[in-house]
Amino acid sequence: MAKKAERKKRVGIPKDETAEQRTKRLTEFRVNRACANIEAIAPLAAGPYTLTKEQKEEVLTTLAEAVRLVNVAFTTGVTAQAGFTLGK
Repeated sequence: MAKKAERKKRVGIPKDETAEQRTKRLTEFRVNRACANIEAIAPLAAGPYTLTKEQKEEVLTTLAEAVRLVNVAFTTGVTAQAGFTLGK
């Protein structure tokens, strides 16, 4: 419990934060983080990296599946997780 209180102080979460404010704060943080992480994948498609066409398709398929799972969660409330391991 002390760790939670310590963390709240550290990141500046208001004590009187409403559920709506918390949802907005977490949504903005997580979506921005997800977008930044996705953007960090793009350089792997070129430059000194050597992914095969099949591996690139595998990456894109996995990302599309992750987005599909988020869509399902938002429309049905059912959540699932996608994992990824680069084959070949």
